[in-house]
Amino acid sequence: MPTSSTNPPGICHRLPSDAKLGITLAIIVVSGLIPIEHWPALGVMLALVLFGLALAEVGAAYLARRMALFLPMLLVFGLSLPLSQSDSGTAWTWTIAMSMRCIVSFLAGLWLVHVLPIQDLLATLLRWRC
Repeated sequence: MPTSSTNPPGICHRLPSDAKLGITLAIIVVSGLIPIEHWPALGVMLALVLFGLALAEVGAAYLARRMALFLPMLLVFGLSLPLSQSDSGTAWTWTIAMSMRCIVSFLAGLWLVHVLPIQDLLATLLRWRC
């Protein structure tokens, strides 16, 4: 939740908007580049994103509501491959890795939405010529 006027903004809110967008993009790209065989490393990425969300003072209820909307869609797509393949070991590894990548990216996006107002995001994208 946004910080109130009585509390000073947290460290995540004080970062420059370029850093906020850069951190988010870096997390998404790095989690996408981790090989599927190294899917436990995605757990480390997930822990980093959850730590960032905690630093940004994002509430557990907020995360639970957003994940409740995201996870059913992810499960439908994620389970379709292992259930349709005969070599289920490889398919399950792929599904776990892809699901972790999606969750890390989704949570990184939630962090960005929480710490970067839309006006600052648009100004940053204009500066980056995007």
